[in-house]
Amino acid sequence: MTADWLFTSWTQAGLVALSAVVVLISVIAVIRIVGLRSLSKMSSFDFAVTVAIGSTIATTSATSTPLANGILAVAVLLATQACISGSPDVDVGR
Repeated sequence: MTADWLFTSWTQAGLVALSAVVVLISVIAVIRIVGLRSLSKMSSFDFAVTVAIGSTIATTSATSTPLANGILAVAVLLATQACISGSPDVDVGR
């Protein structure tokens, strides 16, 4: 029982690593579309969204949550942030 808690299989470790990379690339892509305001010039709302994104990345990478769910969650968080903030730096179409 302790060994299950301390160690993992190579397959599971590979899936966690792959999930982390895919989610990170997806987050970078969505941030490029939405604009840099999501990471700079932070208000308290922006900070809350950034923390939520970090939590989503961690959950998607370290659990059996499907990648599509994590990517969708990050995209919705950033889209909501852009809508609420009225961000003029949305780079859609570039």
